[in-house]
Amino acid sequence: MVLAGHSLACGTIAHYAAKHADDEGRVTAAFLVAPSDVEPPYPPGSSGFNPMPLRKLPFRSVVVTSIDDPYVTLERAEFFAHSWGSRLSKIANAGHINAASGYGDWPDGEQWLAELREIRA
Repeated sequence: MVLAGHSLACGTIAHYAAKHADDEGRVTAAFLVAPSDVEPPYPPGSSGFNPMPLRKLPFRSVVVTSIDDPYVTLERAEFFAHSWGSRLSKIANAGHINAASGYGDWPDGEQWLAELREIRA
């Protein structure tokens, strides 16, 4: 199974991985798009999601971030990707990589997800 998450769901997947590290093999990969920084000051009052888990994920993963995401600095996104053992892909001027940022169909995202689903190692 490949998990795909956007924004707060990236942290949720990291929390899941930390709690279910012994379930190896069930999840084979994760596609983590625009992770939101849940620790102060991003965003205020985000209880329940913090602290952000920073353990290496027990499955392959790709983090996609924008260099101008209002919910995470590029440095923090790089830190999350490194901590999780994820491959990092950066997109210029894509905001939060959502409809409000002008995204609809996303062929590059579909391709990255397809690659994660095909590779089993």
